[in-house]
Amino acid sequence: VLLLGDSLLSLGERGTVSLGSADAKGYTAQARLPNVLSGGECWALPVYVQGRLFLRDGEKAVCLDLRKD
Repeated sequence: VLLLGDSLLSLGERGTVSLGSADAKGYTAQARLPNVLSGGECWALPVYVQGRLFLRDGEKAVCLDLRKD
């Protein structure tokens, strides 16, 4: 899980990226991207650098550009 501003970003072991917020009352989902990766062995930690999100699984790596134009 990564903290991005006021949001939490997570990569599930099946390749799904989730974005949400959490407080003392609980977790609120904001967005979900299923099957960003192949869905196998997504155990590497996601990395966020200068507006780009780097993800990898046992077979490939992807970079998602999250910067606003």
